[in-house]
Amino acid sequence: MVLFSIKNNKFIIVFLVVLVSFVVFHSFTWYAFTSQLLDHNNDLMTGDLGRMSYKLNSLHPRKTESILEKKHFNATNWNNQSVDLITIGDSFSNGSGGGLNPYYQDYVATYFNINVLNLHSNTINFNQMDVVISLYNSGWLERTKPKAILIEGVERMAKKTFAGAFNWEQNRFFTNNLLPNPSKNTLYKPSVHFINTGNYKFYYYQIKEHKNTIQFELNKSLFSVNSFHNQLLVYKDDIKNIIPANDVSVEKINKNLNKLASLLKTLDIELIYMPAVDKYDLYYDFIVNNPYPKNYFFDLLRAQKKDYTFIDTKKILLEKLKEGERDIFYSDDTHWSYKANAILVNHTSFQNLFHTQEKVRHNAN
Repeated sequence: MVLFSIKNNKFIIVFLVVLVSFVVFHSFTWYAFTSQLLDHNNDLMTGDLGRMSYKLNSLHPRKTESILEKKHFNATNWNNQSVDLITIGDSFSNGSGGGLNPYYQDYVATYFNINVLNLHSNTINFNQMDVVISLYNSGWLERTKPKAILIEGVERMAKKTFAGAFNWEQNRFFTNNLLPNPSKNTLYKPSVHFINTGNYKFYYYQIKEHKNTIQFELNKSLFSVNSFHNQLLVYKDDIKNIIPANDVSVEKINKNLNKLASLLKTLDIELIYMPAVDKYDLYYDFIVNNPYPKNYFFDLLRAQKKDYTFIDTKKILLEKLKEGERDIFYSDDTHWSYKANAILVNHTSFQNLFHTQEKVRHNAN
């Protein structure tokens, strides 16, 4: 009986030691490190690359807010007001970078004093082209009478999104009641308890590079985060999906966009295509000892004969990078910052599309 009691006490002591060690490990790691990455209960957000790679020194914490005078509409707050511009895109069009003025649509609305409506499908089965085709075939565009439609898509997904074969007769969004449709809050993240697997991952990724991210050294300081000012963190799909110099998919993309533009012109609607340059591609010229190839997507697209308006985000933003502008992209994110939004909308590419009805009172910086 005494022997059993001693063994039982030892078990309890071992159990308590393990339990306390477990709690101390998670508490220390969470409050010292991983809460900066995973705690979504505060007003500051961090970027997708920072969270993915667990690189604390890359973090650019920021509060998401819009201080521009005029805001765009989405499917939840649009009440059939007249629409000048419709935007349809991916996370770049849906404010996923967070921070100050995350929507380029708000810059367009404010700078040119026009009504901007942002729509997107909440299903992976349809993309930007499908949405516009369905809006056209349904008669919705004819009723709404926008002056222009801007299609945005990230560069690494351009081939998959725009080079395929489309059903030009489709009208499925309205039969399935998918549009207009409330946009999901892409900035929402669930609460994370201080005991979580991320605490283990933090130490693991201090030793081993995350399989989906890669870090480069830059030959100049292009970010404001002191510990990361001359470093570049990118998503590996930026490299995986590089368009080679002889790729024919760009011709297919251009052909599809030209066909869509011709349809929209029957309704006096201008088509605008704004591919969002990949972070790797934009900073390519500044990478030290880069073993990976160049992406020729923008070079090839520039050479195409277009019936639509092309917003060359790489050319526009690269000019500012060469001038030493910092934080055009966030150091910890695949998304660009408010600076890029302002630079693009202030460029003549937009100025030539929309006539300003009031003096621009907001500085790009």
